[in-house]
Amino acid sequence: MERKYNVYILIDPRTKLPFYVGKGKGKRFSQHKKEYDKQIEYFSRVYKHPILQLSLKHLVFYELSELDLEYEFEIIDNLTEEEAFLLEQALIAWLGRKVCGNGILTNLLSGGKNGNLYFDDQALIEIYRNDILREHLLKFSKTSTKWISRTLDFRDEMSQGYPFKELKIDWLYQFHQCNQQFALKVIELLKTYDAIITPYYWVRKINNKPFEEDKVYIMDESFEFILEESELQRRKDEFNKYKEELLNQKK
Repeated sequence: MERKYNVYILIDPRTKLPFYVGKGKGKRFSQHKKEYDKQIEYFSRVYKHPILQLSLKHLVFYELSELDLEYEFEIIDNLTEEEAFLLEQALIAWLGRKVCGNGILTNLLSGGKNGNLYFDDQALIEIYRNDILREHLLKFSKTSTKWISRTLDFRDEMSQGYPFKELKIDWLYQFHQCNQQFALKVIELLKTYDAIITPYYWVRKINNKPFEEDKVYIMDESFEFILEESELQRRKDEFNKYKEELLNQKK
């Protein structure tokens, strides 16, 4: 069995904490910075506020470049592909992901062979059966927490009536007007509130109570994430309409 794979951990020099975990061969880890360089160059030409378009991972590269700092990295090599998939998935679960509201990594997916949004606890069980891989995992302090919302309800201007349509949380990152930095703020608010109303959409947790009983946060500050001036007034008008509907529903 070939041992040509590695797992790499990108580390933020400001905190000495990992911000991304990946699996690959050779110098795959170095491609992320090159991808960022291409993205920021393109966004700077196309958008008035290019920084808001950056992914959570690329935002770290941007912040480091502004401080004239270089990312650090650790490579765990000489792995079979199966070991690399297992270690990658276990590290992501151990450290947690920002997109799930439960950790520090900028990874969107759980890693491993299937790359699902949600983590299979079996990976952590399996890694504890491998002494060498377990040692690599335990070099890092556990930073993941338990909060995660698998399913959310959404309503945007394209949907009609109630109940809200049921969608998976990863839709939050695929919505045509949404970006990861904005979505992250929504997820953080959902730890405290049942529903969030924004200029982009309404989002609420799945629960067994009527919508009228939800604890709702009206996210007025989200206008700062609207990237183009031509969109601003239209979104404000829609937002006011949503707020009126919300108040009427709660009467």
